[in-house]
Amino acid sequence: MKMKGTAIPIYEMFDGSKTKLKIPVYQRNYDWKVPNCQQLFDDLVDMVKEDRDTHFFGSIVEIGGDYSSKLQIIDGQQRLTTVYLLILAMVKLLEDGQIEAEDPDLVAEEIEEDYLICRHVKDRENIDHYKLQPVKHDAEALMKLFGPESDYVGESNQTTNFKFSPIVKLN
Repeated sequence: MKMKGTAIPIYEMFDGSKTKLKIPVYQRNYDWKVPNCQQLFDDLVDMVKEDRDTHFFGSIVEIGGDYSSKLQIIDGQQRLTTVYLLILAMVKLLEDGQIEAEDPDLVAEEIEEDYLICRHVKDRENIDHYKLQPVKHDAEALMKLFGPESDYVGESNQTTNFKFSPIVKLN
């Protein structure tokens, strides 16, 4: 079997109306802590400050075919999940009016539909509604982040890192 690596922008992992990024059950749960997220966010801020067009996120290894189907993430799920949480935090902050986009075409609902959910699956209680599909306990916590804060799963690393929301510091 010949393996081929391809460099693509990370947002393209989430792009596509039917794309689903499945974390297989044999992968560990999401265990990044706030310092890990802070480092990733600082790297992204440095990229903007230094006027660089790209940032190397490291390798993300997937199996399962093209970007129009369910891909199994076998390496890089911590980074991929953290980027997903950052995008979700940005969407929530835009919706709540806590941040404002310089680009008028940057609309929270469109970001959510393009990069976070599979809009053809209407049931928000179904993991297939979400582009990122973590293992069971993490999946429950992730789905709750799309609802009111009173429903968040408090003991989840996803919830902790989502609430960290360093995007607020940019204002």
